[in-house]
Amino acid sequence: MIPSQDLQRLNRLLQLVYRSLPVYLEYAVPWHRHDDQEAVEALRHAAEDHQETAQRLARFIYDHDGTVDLGEFPLEFTDLHDLDMEYLLPLVVEAERRTIDEMEQIVQQLQSPEAKTLAEEVLGAEKAHQDRFQELLKRPAGTG
Repeated sequence: MIPSQDLQRLNRLLQLVYRSLPVYLEYAVPWHRHDDQEAVEALRHAAEDHQETAQRLARFIYDHDGTVDLGEFPLEFTDLHDLDMEYLLPLVVEAERRTIDEMEQIVQQLQSPEAKTLAEEVLGAEKAHQDRFQELLKRPAGTG
């Protein structure tokens, strides 16, 4: 049996991925130049991965008699419509950093080994996305 606190923490993890900035930017598509295509693809890949991860988390919560709470996108995301990818990429990196910080706290608080393993997988994938975004951010403008 998974403790109810763990299910609540997994719900927060679910919200972090399902209501992430990459997922939001799938709906509020950023303006981009042709040479931004690699960043656009990285963002799209992260959003797709976040949505798949959210499904895994929701299934786990349901399977352990929990209730799923998808949450809402942060209100500050509404300020990011019609912005350039070059401007948005540093914001994505910062949002991912904050997400990873919160995910690390959640992983530390989980009691159930099964829940902790799932959360560690989610955290590892998030760190991989962050690494990719940071790599893109380090490139000179017009090279990717």
